[in-house]
Amino acid sequence: MFTPLKDLPGGKNLTLDELNERQVQLLIPVIIFISIAVVVGTVGNALVLYVNIFFLKLRNSTHRYFIIFLALADITFCMIVDPFVIGVLIHPYKFTNIIACKSFGAFTYFDAGVSVLVLFLIALDRYRRIFRPYGNQLSIKNINSILEIIVFISFIFSIPSFIIYGKNTVQTGIANITGISCFPDDIYINNMFPFSYNMFLHSVFIILTVSMCLFYILVWRQVRKHTHSTKVLNLSFTNEPLTSNYTAERTII
Repeated sequence: MFTPLKDLPGGKNLTLDELNERQVQLLIPVIIFISIAVVVGTVGNALVLYVNIFFLKLRNSTHRYFIIFLALADITFCMIVDPFVIGVLIHPYKFTNIIACKSFGAFTYFDAGVSVLVLFLIALDRYRRIFRPYGNQLSIKNINSILEIIVFISFIFSIPSFIIYGKNTVQTGIANITGISCFPDDIYINNMFPFSYNMFLHSVFIILTVSMCLFYILVWRQVRKHTHSTKVLNLSFTNEPLTSNYTAERTII
């Protein structure tokens, strides 16, 4: 939601277009930040796709497929969702395209869901390969089915956002002048459905994030333990010939 404008000189005589322009001026830092994120994110993910598709094409692995799919989801977010957000910020009081609002709102949830689920599967895959090396692992054969399931789950979770988002009346700070923007529809102002939906998604996000952190902590500890054991073993092999030679020399003497 946008903060209503305050302390406007001649505020009562301002039109909605003028109020929209003044609100945009306040949002310029946010618009610049998102614009930079669009450029950096698009270029960065394009490089990831280029390297993994053309330079690492001989290294077929589930990790490579996950990285490519994640980069596709992220570059789509940068090229579609972020520009839409900029469009909403440029028209804080005059965004009247309800269909676009619903569609892009739902796509935002869908794309974010895909990214989070792929990140979780990457962490789970690494954990299982270290702690369950002889168990059933994700393979190239079933990777397409897994990605299809991720897309389907994300799509199902994004459907309520298409219903919720729509025409939202925004207070401009001037009496009797209100704007329209892309937020949860006015019909859901006193409804628990949007709150319950967002709480559910936040809960899922927290559970997945905590699980990923635990997976990587366990993997880090195991790698650290293995590295330490390898150093000790190397030292023992390095010192063993010296001890043997020293014992042999003492015997000869």
